Amino acid sequence: MRSDDSNKYAGTRSGRMYQKNGLWFFKTRQGGDVGPFADKLEACTQLEAYIRAVESGMELTQPRSEVV
Repeated sequence: MRSDDSNKYAGTRSGRMYQKNGLWFFKTRQGGDVGPFADKLEACTQLEAYIRAVESGMELTQPRSEVV
C-alpha cells in the first residue's frame, strides 16, 4: 500500500480497479469492466457489493460498463 492510500482500501481487490480520464472502474473475472465511478471509494464499495452478489449466487444483470 502506498503511503498516501487510506486503510479503508485495505483488503479490497484493488488490482482490479483502475482509473481512466479521472473516473474509476473495476474489472470482473468474467472480463467485464464496470464503471465509471466518481472516486476510488465508490468503485471499491461497488466492487465489494459485486463480489458479495456473485458469491451469494445472485443473478446479476449486465453491469454498467465503459463504452470503448
